Amino acid sequence: MRMKAAVFRKVLGIEDIEIDQPLARGAVLRMVATGVCHSDLYVVDGLRRFPLDRPSVMWHEGAGIIEAMGEKVRAVVGACLTVSVVDLFSALALALALLLVAAGDAAWAWGREGNRIVADIAERYLAPEAARQVQELLALENKASLVEVADWAEEIRRERRETARWHFVNIPIHPPAGTPTGYDAARDCPHDECLVAATERFIAVLADAGAPAPARLEALKFVVHFVGNLHQPLDCANNDDRGGNDVRIYFANQHMTLHDLWDWGLLASAVGGREHAYADRLAAAIDAKDVAQWQQSGAAQWANESFRLARALIYGEMKPEARTLEIFQGSEYMPVIDAQLEKAGVRLAGLLNRALR
Repeated sequence: MRMKAAVFRKVLGIEDIEIDQPLARGAVLRMVATGVCHSDLYVVDGLRRFPLDRPSVMWHEGAGIIEAMGEKVRAVVGACLTVSVVDLFSALALALALLLVAAGDAAWAWGREGNRIVADIAERYLAPEAARQVQELLALENKASLVEVADWAEEIRRERRETARWHFVNIPIHPPAGTPTGYDAARDCPHDECLVAATERFIAVLADAGAPAPARLEALKFVVHFVGNLHQPLDCANNDDRGGNDVRIYFANQHMTLHDLWDWGLLASAVGGREHAYADRLAAAIDAKDVAQWQQSGAAQWANESFRLARALIYGEMKPEARTLEIFQGSEYMPVIDAQLEKAGVRLAGLLNRALR
């Protein structure tokens, strides 16, 4: 598919470009009306500097008709569609970033990279009996590794809508008067429909040797994913912004939400598609004396740890009135993310070791 675009080559010019099929979470839009936004002009005028060492299509805004959608797109919510920088010398599509998360839902926790890294680290700390039972359960679906099922809970989320609230817990950054700071089950987990209660519930199913094997396998897959969620700060905190989903930021040449930044924005570029190698590096840095200490607590305590990180590190550095951040420097947060992934992997192993004795 060909279309015209304003291409930046030291100056803006109208050119014909080739469009690929959309990425899994993207779409191709046949434009009816479009324009060059201020972000384009800032770059052209030299007011914003980006590593534009090749022809680039910048942040066009427009309206049109969706011609094709990626395989993971189920619905389009919202009306603002933007286009990220596109390398015209590659086979990348001119893809549109869509707001795909339904209102009230948290985004994909840690992204594919983080989920798989947590599972990879956990497998290194499984006791022999736990490892044996994990293999037996995974074999029911011809799987051989926790890494293979780390994303399952997210993949079935839109088909099984009742699971949506299990992926996060909204601990308020500013709790109502007379209520505690930190996780409060009565306030934050009504009807046991939250991340903390779901994790505890599925651990109990997994530990029940008399439960049907398919039920125990499903519980295992939920637990693998949910322990990762418990260590993502914005899955365990809410500043009246749906866990950061309502805060729009600009990072690494992309528009995203604050939640996206912590889910995948920071981590994906650091991992570069090499999850196993990244897990190797993190596992090598784990001190043996930390393992026992990290494994002593449980889901509620881990949620509180993540909440405290969100309150102090994420929201503590934002101006109270900030709802939109144009530029966000996030590299200083990678050591925090690495530590959370390490803890999540070690703690997941500890849970499985206790449940599968």
